[in-house]
Amino acid sequence: MRRKALSILNERATSLPKEDISTYSNLFIGVIEILERVISSDDSIVNKQTALLSIEMLAKTFARGQPQPFLSIIPSIVSLPSKSSNLQVIASCLVCLGTLWFSSLHSFIFFF
Repeated sequence: MRRKALSILNERATSLPKEDISTYSNLFIGVIEILERVISSDDSIVNKQTALLSIEMLAKTFARGQPQPFLSIIPSIVSLPSKSSNLQVIASCLVCLGTLWFSSLHSFIFFF
């Protein structure tokens, strides 16, 4: 059930027209906290990967305009590979971090 909800979120985030991005940004940004709980919980590997994909897709759309929610989730993403030996989860973390970096490069320079 959770994976299906995350898949629907991904579909909505990627199909959002450019003129509607500012209208719905706070709604989508609010989901980041929930996604952080999914990747930090004892949830299934598939749900963690789907949550990381959701973070990545949201970052592509919203990180440049509102980087702070994405900056705050970085420690959870970075610590996830030490909690999981699954190579797919580790790869998903790296892809997500790479997208966060390139989506909001100007903000990350000051973060590190």
